[in-house]
Amino acid sequence: MTAWRGGVSCLCLWVGLATASTPQAWRSADHQMVTACLQASALRAPRVDSTIMPFDDAVGWSALLLTAGDPHASTPARAGRELCLWQRHSGKVAVMPVASPPAVSAALP
Repeated sequence: MTAWRGGVSCLCLWVGLATASTPQAWRSADHQMVTACLQASALRAPRVDSTIMPFDDAVGWSALLLTAGDPHASTPARAGRELCLWQRHSGKVAVMPVASPPAVSAALP
């Protein structure tokens, strides 16, 4: 009976290790997300403006902030920000514009 339990424990450990993601797999998934978000963006020449923010696996989404243009440029149409949500399981992307946050000093009394 003890040998049987040990065999099951070893099998469970092996299965757990076999399904664990390698650093290379994480880099590949991150690259896929960034590429998909940049392609789905409506901004002209978008660039990544945040680190990837993965939500819990129960949610299955990751978020990324994109920006384009120079916010100090004389033509405000060049500037923009978008939030990109990427569903890790399917690779689907949802991109929406976001307003720039107000200055911290303006929010303080």
